[in-house]
Amino acid sequence: MRFLSICWAMAGAASGSAPSDYSTWAATAGAEVVATYDPSTGRFGAPGDWQAANSAEAVAKLARQNASLIPLIRDAFEKTVASRPVKQATPDNWGQGHDDVMWGAFAWLRAYEVDPQMKYVQRAAVYHDWIHTNELAWAREKKDTCTYGLNTTSAPISGIHSGPIWTDSIDKNTICNTQWLQLSLRLHPFAKSLGKPTDYYLTLAQDAWRWLEHSNLRNSSGLWSDGVGDSCVNTHDVTFTYNQGVVLPALALMAQETRNASVLALATGTVDAVIKYLSYGGTVLHEPERTNNGTESEGCDQFWGGPCRRWAMFKGIFVRFLADFVEELPAAAAKVGGQPIWAAKRTRYLEFLKTSATSAWTHGKCPQDLGFSYDWSGTRKDFKLSCDPNDQWTNLPSSTSAALDLFNAVAQLTDPPIGQQSTL
Repeated sequence: MRFLSICWAMAGAASGSAPSDYSTWAATAGAEVVATYDPSTGRFGAPGDWQAANSAEAVAKLARQNASLIPLIRDAFEKTVASRPVKQATPDNWGQGHDDVMWGAFAWLRAYEVDPQMKYVQRAAVYHDWIHTNELAWAREKKDTCTYGLNTTSAPISGIHSGPIWTDSIDKNTICNTQWLQLSLRLHPFAKSLGKPTDYYLTLAQDAWRWLEHSNLRNSSGLWSDGVGDSCVNTHDVTFTYNQGVVLPALALMAQETRNASVLALATGTVDAVIKYLSYGGTVLHEPERTNNGTESEGCDQFWGGPCRRWAMFKGIFVRFLADFVEELPAAAAKVGGQPIWAAKRTRYLEFLKTSATSAWTHGKCPQDLGFSYDWSGTRKDFKLSCDPNDQWTNLPSSTSAALDLFNAVAQLTDPPIGQQSTL
């Protein structure tokens, strides 16, 4: 109960400066997410899966505004890494896929931002090494596909598979490869401390980007499809919001490392496409609805069956990384030039986050303090079901965690960090 009591004092406990509405809204959603924490396992929400990892990252990001959450993050880390291994699962039992474990890596790197202990970075590097080893196994067994004739300088040589070789899943999708790109770039500054050659992670990131460029996963609309099919061609299937988000901070970091303005322009083109095709009137984010951008074969209610509320976490991932991208834009612009252009983009994207957040707070709250709906506009016909904890497709911990990501995103860009100096 010690950890659960933290959440109720979050709104203004860390600083004498008054929090903005966005920080206050984040504290409210954060209280709901913290209440899902299981002290016996160190997991939030649904235990042991990728959504729990994303909730952990959302709480870690909230700790930028409230250092009293740091003990909870430490507890989550220690109990997660101490969990008993499960056969044919990722390190720390995040699931079975490469994407599952990379969400865990992002959670620990976010924890490092508020509690700078190398154990978090080291654990993220363990996950990275595990995936790298799996990709070498794919190449060794000569089961690799979709190489596009690339002569890369390092393994993985041809894009990241969705899972280890024992899953026999030959799929290569956008999310795993953009996660790998971002994770490699975020580990790059720590290469020496992790016992790697200076350019080890950067080289992997550059190879990952080469594969993504050759995959043609980015449509003419500017949006990224979900993956490539057996023929190694873009399937033009659903353009989930998280596929648009993970790549953004990676490209900002790539621009800083390479001084390449084109990757920054590609990133802003993706955000512009999201605002055009995946929002209500350019103000409130939503998942793809059928073929509204003219380049995909299915909407969020057709992918793997089930309604759109099944994918409640995805928009939270997008806004989380959009905020990181906006935060990195000034540094990237300083390296590539053209600051006025990027400054105008930054202003536009922040306004989009604000209008989405205001709508989610005003129209997206579930009755009876049940958390937040996946529908930030309050207009979708399944809004009531999305607040029903007994509905088979509703995951209120995930949709509330996504709302926390949204409120965190605006607070990150508008409120200075408070309470960063822990007295623990």
